[in-house]
Amino acid sequence: MNLAILDRINILFLQIIFIILLNITFSEAKVVERIVAVVNNRIITLSALNAAIELRKADIQIEEDIADEDIIREKVLWELIDRALIINEAEKFGMSKIPDAEIAEALEEMKKAYSTDDDFERALSKWGMNIDDLRLYIKEQIISIKFIDQRIRFFVKVSDEDIAKFYIENKSSFGNKSMEDIKSEIEAYLTDEEVARQLEEYIKKIKAKAEIRVNIRY
Repeated sequence: MNLAILDRINILFLQIIFIILLNITFSEAKVVERIVAVVNNRIITLSALNAAIELRKADIQIEEDIADEDIIREKVLWELIDRALIINEAEKFGMSKIPDAEIAEALEEMKKAYSTDDDFERALSKWGMNIDDLRLYIKEQIISIKFIDQRIRFFVKVSDEDIAKFYIENKSSFGNKSMEDIKSEIEAYLTDEEVARQLEEYIKKIKAKAEIRVNIRY
């Protein structure tokens, strides 16, 4: 393997949360806003797409094999569409109400990544967002995480046999650590892989039934 297992565990977790959960979908267009897609009753605007691309560039590097800007935009757009589908499902299951205090706490945590309020405001401006947009993004992020945790992750169980098999197959990557030393990390890694696999299948099913319209001229 190209990366140590512990590094892969951390990277996979971040990619799952970022790629599936950390995209922005704004439900209502602002003033006269270009619409790039409609997912059932949810609108994805051009500003939301642009902000999602900027946030993605800020948090992780775009894959080296995706250098074309048009390809990047299409990829991120479909990730936004997947996110909108997840939010719709969460609403169906009555999981879309998030306390204001929980949103405020998450907002304060995000602000800690910046030295000053001015730095934070500049970041928002670069992303094409204002504070209300960010609060909505945080709310939808929390909704998505809770939905995946309760509807998918809760039912994923990794057996001791799977952990032992993975340890044996990748033992050289663990150095001198025993299976007991690394068991919890392996379990987390295998759980995240299975959650990602099941979520992908789930999205495929709901996407097949959804009404999705994309503006090819965006």
